[in-house]
Amino acid sequence: GGITLPPTFMPGVVGKRHEPVRILDHIPSTPMEGPSIEFIAHVSTTGTAGTVAMAGLKPEVVFNTVATILVARKIAAFAVVPDELLQDYSAFSQYMQMELPRVIIDAENNQILNGDGTGENLTGLLSTSGIITRAKGSDTGLDALEQGMNDLRTGPTFTTADAVIMSPNTWSAQRRTKDTQGRYILNP
Repeated sequence: GGITLPPTFMPGVVGKRHEPVRILDHIPSTPMEGPSIEFIAHVSTTGTAGTVAMAGLKPEVVFNTVATILVARKIAAFAVVPDELLQDYSAFSQYMQMELPRVIIDAENNQILNGDGTGENLTGLLSTSGIITRAKGSDTGLDALEQGMNDLRTGPTFTTADAVIMSPNTWSAQRRTKDTQGRYILNP
């Protein structure tokens, strides 16, 4: 018989990959002191200001508002791990402490984008009524993106885009856009 050597144990844990970006880091937020927060949302304005003659009637402007109550939602998880794993592999405990927040951030990102607002779900960005949208149509992806940013500036919001959230597949397609001579338009 030959000599049998024990397997070599690699320290650490080969972890699962996660989305590296936390969407909530790019959205303004306010801490809550209770289970809900109430605010007045200015949703539209009726009328406009204008020039008037001396002692003339001033145009009426009405700020249309909606009282809004947002209820806190909890995104949580717990881990079930055999005692033997924790006892035999001390690095696994440290790995779990890093992995659980990542699992929760993945769920949080999904809720912020896709939550349907039912039950305990958040109302995600893609389920929010009244948001400005732009169909790509026959435009290039880069043109549609730029026009969407312009819509924010010239539309009813009068704001400037400060973040873009898109699928990695969509971003990859945009980065591979080439001019008529086959040169990348964006830095690949």
